Amino acid sequence: MEIANGLFCVYEDEFAKTTTPKHYPHNHDFCELYLHIEGNCSFMVESGIHKLNYGTVVVTRNGELHSVRIDQDCQYERCHYHIFGNCDFLGTRDHMRTFYDRPFGENNIIQLSETSMDKCVKLIRSAQQLADAGSPDTRAMSVAAFLTILTEVNQAFDNTQYISENKHYNLIVSKALLYINHNFKTITSLNELADHLFVTREYLSRRFSKEMGVSLSKFLTMKRIEYAKHLLRKGEPLDVICEKCGWNDYSYFIYQFRKETGITPSKFAKMNM
Repeated sequence: MEIANGLFCVYEDEFAKTTTPKHYPHNHDFCELYLHIEGNCSFMVESGIHKLNYGTVVVTRNGELHSVRIDQDCQYERCHYHIFGNCDFLGTRDHMRTFYDRPFGENNIIQLSETSMDKCVKLIRSAQQLADAGSPDTRAMSVAAFLTILTEVNQAFDNTQYISENKHYNLIVSKALLYINHNFKTITSLNELADHLFVTREYLSRRFSKEMGVSLSKFLTMKRIEYAKHLLRKGEPLDVICEKCGWNDYSYFIYQFRKETGITPSKFAKMNM
């Protein structure tokens, strides 16, 4: 539901079955604020896999890969906001610092206090009740809930309460994600990644596919394609993009890009000029 210009709210409360993952690793062309209320779930985001608790918030901006996994059959309640642009109706971009004042693919996880979370959930459920009743006050209440949540998240972000590495749900896969995030442009083989983590390629590939629902090589390709899109939007030449993204073969770059997106890099560039 669009609650303001460029701001959408999605509230869901359902019984969910175990999945690996619930959603294939993906990204958006907008910012997303995900608020976890209930459910035995974990969340993959660029820097690792994290166990979700009551009050866990995940913030992602354009291009950051992420997915949700249901770890056990459960009641799954969450609320997420899709933010196109910078919520210009607020008049300043400072309120978007949680999304942009951090390195790409890092510090996506924020934990709200129980008191703070209780306040947010009360507002979310009140807005949902108004929506269910068809109340004309639904949008106003939904915007009020969003502004409160964004304020609470920004304050928690300012206090720098990030989830440390030892709280990652699967340490090997989390380390692999972190290494890929920093080195996807230069990784020459999966053996290089496995050697860095002191495990065999076979073991790492098996663990990664099980946790992520996508192969290690596929995920690496997805990272490179997303970076290629970024460079295409900037207008860089195709041969330069090919090299910057870690491909040694120009034809193979074109093939991989078309396979993942359905169009050639040159057509993508024209569509995003």
